[in-house]
Amino acid sequence: LDNFRVALSWAEKEDPALGLRLAAALVGYWFTRGVVREGRDWLDRFLAALREAISVSGKTACVIAAGELAHLGMRYGDKVPPTDFSFHRAMQYDLEMLKHVEDLKPEEFMGYIQKEKDQRRISGFSPIYCLLRLIQAEKGQVLRYDRGITDQYNSTVTYASMSFF
Repeated sequence: LDNFRVALSWAEKEDPALGLRLAAALVGYWFTRGVVREGRDWLDRFLAALREAISVSGKTACVIAAGELAHLGMRYGDKVPPTDFSFHRAMQYDLEMLKHVEDLKPEEFMGYIQKEKDQRRISGFSPIYCLLRLIQAEKGQVLRYDRGITDQYNSTVTYASMSFF
């Protein structure tokens, strides 16, 4: 943890863009280590610098985040292949979780994943959380939700496209 702090301190002074990438990449680490507040503080400092850079540029910015949602099946550590029932249950949980994203509530989004102990292995947590902490929108909307089967054992990754306005 001390090495991360040194790297983030250096990046804050020397390369804020790199610092933001590092802080965003560490969101999951802070989340699992129980130092969420410190991680949020670092992230907020870098996101504030990004907001300021966008504002100073005088240009309109389009912010895009990409990340997958649930990872189900033996390829991702489950003992058995997913069934239609387990996929539909994951879809229900994903859409319930995405309500917090639509409502622009990053802490509730994080809390949902914490409550379930990230059982569905949401790899898109970091980019979605950072997006929610950065953008200034009033509402979000799920445009499409789907899944991709990744191997012959029916291992599945879920994903959604969203728009914020």
